[in-house]
Amino acid sequence: MSEKNKYLTDIKNIIGLMKEEIEDISPLRLQKTLYFLFAYYGASYGQLSKSKDYELSKDESLNLPNYLFDVEFEAWQYGPVIREVYKDNKYSDSYKELEFSMNDFDIEDKTMKKEITEYLREIIRSTYKVSDFGLVERSHEDKEWNKNIANQSEMDNELIIKEYIEIVNA
Repeated sequence: MSEKNKYLTDIKNIIGLMKEEIEDISPLRLQKTLYFLFAYYGASYGQLSKSKDYELSKDESLNLPNYLFDVEFEAWQYGPVIREVYKDNKYSDSYKELEFSMNDFDIEDKTMKKEITEYLREIIRSTYKVSDFGLVERSHEDKEWNKNIANQSEMDNELIIKEYIEIVNA
């Protein structure tokens, strides 16, 4: 897999998708939803190229990027935070104009693009049903956040995804 194909899309495209589902996104909801989208994508679609189905069939539509987007999460008081998104959202209006495009996905298969988009929409809708602080409480259950909160340090994306593989496969 090429380095280029390591990420499905960029974070601004995903924020555009979130804006289609949630009209007014609080900073807290923005951060937690991005975290859950990253974790669940990585634990599901991000694992397909490692599956036995892919090994047996070599079906290129299953050879998806490992990560939803390029990101560094930090353990902050109210859960995982992407510092760049926090600063951009707090100090500028640049996110107000963002729009989602399936064409920005780094995969060719149109059916898979639609399937992944619907999966991400479902996660966004699910998080929308939970209060902002309910999302905070849920993120506080994660081992990787707990391990890093004392120093408010960077979280390990591989360990986040590993933890969510257990949740997805439960």
